[in-house]
Amino acid sequence: MGDKPGVLIAGAGIGGLTAALALLQRGFDVTVYEQAPVLGELGAGIQMAANGSRVLIALGLEGALDGLVCEAAAKEVRLWNTGQTWKLFDLGADSIARFGAPYWMVHRGELHRVLLQAVQALKADAVVTGAQALGFEQDADGVKLRLADGRQHRAQVLVGADGVHSKLRSQMWQSPAARFTGLMAWRGLAPMAALPAELQRPVGTNWIGPGGHVITYPISGNRLMNFVGLVENREWTRESWTE
Repeated sequence: MGDKPGVLIAGAGIGGLTAALALLQRGFDVTVYEQAPVLGELGAGIQMAANGSRVLIALGLEGALDGLVCEAAAKEVRLWNTGQTWKLFDLGADSIARFGAPYWMVHRGELHRVLLQAVQALKADAVVTGAQALGFEQDADGVKLRLADGRQHRAQVLVGADGVHSKLRSQMWQSPAARFTGLMAWRGLAPMAALPAELQRPVGTNWIGPGGHVITYPISGNRLMNFVGLVENREWTRESWTE
């Protein structure tokens, strides 16, 4: 890797892997430490504006994502009880003309898999699983990452991409605790072929109603419909359910 500094990244999510790929392509020696014992295709839909898709295209991933992303034609708001529709804005060709890149809708797990494969193609052992970051120590020569199992690793640069409950961020500065805002969300996927024809459109839709709303949009090359139901509820007890 020449005389470029070594880089440690805590967290092998979308952010950590994107950073790793960009650095590896530029000749940096990168190792990513991920707390999960196994990397799987978790999550559901992601909407990605041009500022995000532009980065993935610049990293050479457009071909690998072909057939997985859906290019949104538009976004709209619909009233829950009548179906009355308001167009928010055009996307599709308009996004490319205005911002130089498409607006994509994609399954998080599929995007994560493409990023992981691209990183491992450049460095097969770049991602170390079962390695939870606990903290770091910094001196004039670089930084030392401490893992939960007692292991320590040194490099010149450390990137904290270890999620909303980041140990590294809270050590760097006083990180505010997550605050419940009174909204609960249910997420799911439905086979596109099982839906009525009028719903099988490349459009991001927000169905609004009293005390809640439902967001729908196609992913996985238009094979799945992602939906998120959000309800105002102050009786929150758990952060997430995966059953």
